Amino acid sequence: MFVSRNIVRMHDTDMAGIIFFAKQFRWAHDALEDWMYQEDLGFHSLFTGEEFAFVIVHCEADYLAPVQVGDPLEVRLHIAKVGKHSFTVQYDILRAGKELIGRCKTVHCTINPRTRAKLPLPDAFREKLLRYLRED
Repeated sequence: MFVSRNIVRMHDTDMAGIIFFAKQFRWAHDALEDWMYQEDLGFHSLFTGEEFAFVIVHCEADYLAPVQVGDPLEVRLHIAKVGKHSFTVQYDILRAGKELIGRCKTVHCTINPRTRAKLPLPDAFREKLLRYLRED
């Protein structure tokens, strides 16, 4: 499991504590980027047209509790599934590391950035994914 920390900002929610739906995905994606940087996965190469790229082919979110501006958030990332061409990331979003306020899931597929054809996951990347695998 990888843990990323964030805070609920004014632009994330209204005064009733209702999250704008896209914000939960932003917190999840920020955690994914933090994890990729920590694991030295060459995140920058995904945007320079090199050997492969990852595209999101599915995403979903569950909103479980309201939040308030200033709430500290902890996003716990783990890999839920590793396939031949794709991997699934599960994100648990907790207030102050205690109360589960939301969950996200994203499915990423490996493609050739020039042809857009799917590719097998690179072996070195697959190995790093497997270190964070937690099947529920």
